[in-house]
Amino acid sequence: ATAAKKALPKLDASKSALNYKDEGNAHFKAGKFHDAVVSYSMALRVDAECLPAISNRAISKLKLKDFSGAVEDCTKGLATVEKQNGEAKEAGAKNRPTQVKLLYRRSLGNKGLGKYEAATADVKAIIAIEPANASALTEQKLLQKLLAPPQNPDTMSRIKRMEQANQLAEKAAQKLVGKFMVPT
Repeated sequence: ATAAKKALPKLDASKSALNYKDEGNAHFKAGKFHDAVVSYSMALRVDAECLPAISNRAISKLKLKDFSGAVEDCTKGLATVEKQNGEAKEAGAKNRPTQVKLLYRRSLGNKGLGKYEAATADVKAIIAIEPANASALTEQKLLQKLLAPPQNPDTMSRIKRMEQANQLAEKAAQKLVGKFMVPT
C-alpha cells in the first residue's frame, strides 16, 4: 500500500520529457526514489509514451515496495512497446531491451505481491526472447522453488497429519448427519 498521492508540481514548459527523465535518473542514483517517481511522472505528463520514464518509474516504485504501482507501470509500458512495434517494423528490435526490462520488473512486482504464477509467466516471456538472460534464468529458479510443494520432512509430516485430521473430522461429521433434531 502506498501513501496518498500528492499533487505533482507544475510543469516547467522549458523542460522536455527527457529532461525530467534525466532529473529522475539523478534522484534514483542518489537513492531518492520518491523524488525519482515524481520526476518520471512529470516526464510522462509531457510524453505519456516515454518508455525510459515508464520503465524507470517502475524500478523506483519497486525500490519503494510499491509493487502494484510497478506492475501497473510495466503493463502500461509493455502496451506502449506493442503499440510502437505495430507502428514501425524497426521499433521491434529497438524496443526489445526495454521490453525485457519491463517484463523483468513486472515479474519482480508480481513476486512482491505474491503472484508467483504471473511472475513466472513474465520470466518465461523473457527467456523466449533472450534464452541466455542470466537474471531471468536465476529468477525462474527462485520462482520454481516458491511454487514447488514443500520438501522439508517436518513440514511434510505436519501436512500429512493435518490431512488425516481433516479426514477424521469429515467421517465424524458424516456420522452425525441426521442425528440431531432441531426443535421447531
